[in-house]
Amino acid sequence: MLKNTIKFRRFCARYFSLPIRFMIRIYLLIWRVKKRSPVIVLTMGKVGSSSLYKSLKRYYGQSVFHLHYLSYQGISDSKSLHIASCRKSLPLHLIISEELRKVLNESHQIKIITLIREPISRQISSLFQNIDMYGQDVELDDLSVDFKKVMKILESSVDLTCKQEEIWFDHEIRSLTGIDVFLFDFDVKKGYMIYEKNNYKLLLIRMEDLDSVFEYAMLDFFAKKINTVKSKNVGDQKIYKSTYKKVKNAVNYDNTMIKKMIDSRFFKQFYHDYETSVIERWGSRK
Repeated sequence: MLKNTIKFRRFCARYFSLPIRFMIRIYLLIWRVKKRSPVIVLTMGKVGSSSLYKSLKRYYGQSVFHLHYLSYQGISDSKSLHIASCRKSLPLHLIISEELRKVLNESHQIKIITLIREPISRQISSLFQNIDMYGQDVELDDLSVDFKKVMKILESSVDLTCKQEEIWFDHEIRSLTGIDVFLFDFDVKKGYMIYEKNNYKLLLIRMEDLDSVFEYAMLDFFAKKINTVKSKNVGDQKIYKSTYKKVKNAVNYDNTMIKKMIDSRFFKQFYHDYETSVIERWGSRK
């Protein structure tokens, strides 16, 4: 059943992108006519943002968007990557990004919520989330994933310098809003921070702290109480779940590589209190 669902979604993405894009344009036209201010959950992939999005969607309805890119550069680069991959099509969130970006400047106030995650955990999860971009290079006949092939890709593509995170913040936050999050000290004990500039208001939360700070962060940001919705969209529940668990247990990076991550601007800014736990979790156990 799950295998057929995945195949159907891929088929629709590849052959029905034009009618989907048309429907999104109609949706945004109605949204603009009603002059609603957008609430955008704008994050890198696999930072645990589904539950946050569902919570906001239940409260703010059609004004909430869940995206990974909003900058022209980010959208263009991601489009090229998806089309050139085995996927050969664009995901729904990227089509929405492209259409929303065209009309975003018409809004008087824009609220953005960004989640961040410990980098190695995010990269492993992101690889599995985008597994269809590798196609038959890693997938078996039942659409499960070959452990050895995934480990090979992970070992060759992992970036422990946090450049991905830093480039994403430069393109998607600083260039879009004018807010440079690296200019302000992040309180790791608090777990979240609010920034404001021009017509943008940004809430940044560490995923690891989301459950404990959600109520306070939402009240601080929206001045309203918002109840959380638990999400079931996690890697452990998908078709690749057994390989995902196996990969997480097998990852074992040299401590000199992990040191590069710890010394990165992103890690020092947001995760310096995680240094010991990251070394113990992902470092060499030989």
